[in-house]
Amino acid sequence: MKEIAFPRVLLEQPKLGFVADQADEARLALSIVAPCYNEAPVLREFHGRVSSACRGEVGEEYEVVLVNDGSRDGTWSVMGELAAADPHVVAINLSRNYGHQLALTAGLQFTRSNRILIIDADLQDPPELLHQMMRTMDGGADVV
Repeated sequence: MKEIAFPRVLLEQPKLGFVADQADEARLALSIVAPCYNEAPVLREFHGRVSSACRGEVGEEYEVVLVNDGSRDGTWSVMGELAAADPHVVAINLSRNYGHQLALTAGLQFTRSNRILIIDADLQDPPELLHQMMRTMDGGADVV
């Protein structure tokens, strides 16, 4: 299979001890990190809904970091398409299934915001709760 270089798509497996040098990067108002495992059927809907929720909260100052955790369906292809079409999307491809927690760790290393929302891409938790979660954080909660 030929890999295509998409904008803001990481084709290599991130080193889990790596911390991105973010000094030169503009800080964003919000980062969303979503581990993905065999999410091809719902990923476009997830992207649309989470993007809409983000724009409603912070305008264009957000990113959606999608981490493919060794999916065996078309998840990585869909992630590449989304990243090519939307500059807010960062797509990370892990070489195999490492599990939910390590996929989250990989995604967190590439965020460019001090405010991070972790959500699963399967839509079990509605992205529309972002507004309520942000208000709870604004009220002083460290973890929501």
